[in-house]
Amino acid sequence: MVRFNSGDSLLLETLEQAGISAPLARQAKILNSSSANSEDNERVHRNTNTIIFELLRNDELGTCIHVTGGARALTDPFHRRICEAMLGENKQPFQVLYHVPSDRMGSPWDLVSWNLEQWEAKGLHRWQQKLLTIDMIGRRGVDLKGQEAQTGIQYSVFGDRYVQLQAKHSDTALAKPIWLLESENINGILREQAQIALDDATEIDEGHFHDFVGTLHSNLARAFLAMIGRTPGIDKDGLLADRRFYTTTLNPEITLDALCRMAFVLPSEHSGLTLTDSGRSFFQDTEI
Repeated sequence: MVRFNSGDSLLLETLEQAGISAPLARQAKILNSSSANSEDNERVHRNTNTIIFELLRNDELGTCIHVTGGARALTDPFHRRICEAMLGENKQPFQVLYHVPSDRMGSPWDLVSWNLEQWEAKGLHRWQQKLLTIDMIGRRGVDLKGQEAQTGIQYSVFGDRYVQLQAKHSDTALAKPIWLLESENINGILREQAQIALDDATEIDEGHFHDFVGTLHSNLARAFLAMIGRTPGIDKDGLLADRRFYTTTLNPEITLDALCRMAFVLPSEHSGLTLTDSGRSFFQDTEI
């Protein structure tokens, strides 16, 4: 744990961009920090999650808010387990304010796809981690709010005295300078700013994520995966025309759409439908 020094100009600049005055910023304790390096970033995230876990154990979570771009933090297994533990203990969940374009708010699957695309762009490729994250959201392990405007300075507040702060970075950046700070004053100011933004944001129905997971695990989805696996290149219209798939309460077209959005099935106008490696792995892992 250290105080500010002459080499902390970027931190001072970032806090100023977030609305924190320099004199107030200099009072903060720097618990951990990282350069724009992925491994260093993970170290700070682990430290942050460890503190959140201890706060949960001691019933000192306070108000927990993420102000973020693509909600990438939710895909971290450690953080996801913490959110699930908060849910299991009936604690107020993390409120998550993140960027969602207005045209992705139109349909439930568009919203889920947006999250999947953002996570993929930030390096999350394993379908298991994506699906576990969607499932956690669907069980309302977090409270999602969307805003069309791009987030400025991204940060998290928790424990009523802790802040994880990220320097301004491009939306495609895989790493960025990060600081873990302890300051009741800075936490309070950023928490108040975040609450105002949350009040103006669009409420997202986490039930859409629950429905998406349920659709992927349905018997109809398994039947589609089996059929496409046996006959790669099968025509989409021909598959959907098969009346055997209309004996359930699920909509076959919506079910196939979910499989495609999860990248379990690859659609092509010229070569039909094919099963991806992820789709084959999912089918095998969920085989009864």
